[in-house]
Amino acid sequence: GAKREEKAVSWIQCDECEGWRHFSPAMDPGKVDPAQRWTCAMAKRQCRRFNDVELFMNEWTGFVADDRVTAMHKFAVDGNEFDVHEVFWSAQALGGSESVQGRWKDLANDMMLRRTGEPCSATKGRNFGYLNKLYSRWQLQAFESSRADIKVPRKYRKPHPLLLTLPGYGVVHKPRPTKPRDP
Repeated sequence: GAKREEKAVSWIQCDECEGWRHFSPAMDPGKVDPAQRWTCAMAKRQCRRFNDVELFMNEWTGFVADDRVTAMHKFAVDGNEFDVHEVFWSAQALGGSESVQGRWKDLANDMMLRRTGEPCSATKGRNFGYLNKLYSRWQLQAFESSRADIKVPRKYRKPHPLLLTLPGYGVVHKPRPTKPRDP
């Protein structure tokens, strides 16, 4: 049978091509019986013909190959939930993994501008600082390095135009030094 997430089903695996499909509103997950065979044709889709998000998720989950990591593929900034592909694609818009190191607020602002048209809140503790840990946990830099031909949607080939106008854009923030622990 097809593998499904524990929470509300938003992804399902085809028993024929073994590719993962994202449920769109036209694909009612409530009508899927986890014990039954499921194929792309049941959603009126062709096997191995994926949209950009499905293509990314199939490649990334195959690269990471750790369900504990791939199951946690969402991240919230200012109350907006983003998926790993949005984090990765915004990083590509900013020049790739090497370019976003120390520029996590720029990355968060790029995602927020694309989603809401507004940058992140100026309030401290709004989660963008956690992006560096997730980027590492999700193995996105290694994923990028392993794939010379990663398909990035056209709208993510450059930073969001408003990002370039924000105060502090492009400033690299070095990690704070940690205090040595007492023995």
